[in-house]
Amino acid sequence: MHNYVFLSFLLPAFIIGCSSVGAKSLSRTPASQEATQNLELARSFFTSFQNIKPSEMAAHYVQTSKPVFSDPMFGVLNSVEAAVMWQMILRGGTAKIDLKFDEPVLVDADTARVAWVAVYDSPVPGLPQPEKFKVTNRVVSELKIVDGKIELQNDQFDRCAWAKMAVPGTTDTNCEAVFDKVSSGFRANLQKQVACVVATGKGCP
Repeated sequence: MHNYVFLSFLLPAFIIGCSSVGAKSLSRTPASQEATQNLELARSFFTSFQNIKPSEMAAHYVQTSKPVFSDPMFGVLNSVEAAVMWQMILRGGTAKIDLKFDEPVLVDADTARVAWVAVYDSPVPGLPQPEKFKVTNRVVSELKIVDGKIELQNDQFDRCAWAKMAVPGTTDTNCEAVFDKVSSGFRANLQKQVACVVATGKGCP
């Protein structure tokens, strides 16, 4: 069972927030101090990711019931769900992931784009895998940043490429269906963990 003690500070902030309403990146000079700070925040977030620090990653988000994260695997998540997702993916800080990221670049004044690559062993639960399969996932993240926090992170990666690396026997013909099945399992597990965290402050056994 992973320790989710980070929620001792995250949940109160969440409640307060709810009550109020691939290729190498090209460098770009920020037009303002705010833009520079936004690039620094994006760099800080991915440095925490690189160092396998899920609680630090969660602290970069606005605490709200509104969506703060979306990707093909987990769908749309609020800040508590995103925090629990990172705990799951990074196994409470014990995961072995080799992550490299390009220097963040600005899409506009409050949006940073980061291309990154994560290499890890296939984590798909419930599959008869006598050996581990190496996954190299190439992702592009866009982070909308407001007042020094990530208001919305949108990640995109190739669903079929991921499924063919992670699940043995996957082909071009069935890769979408395989990915959807795996995604459904991950989303169900995430919601189970979120329910435990909200009820007890820690993940399910």
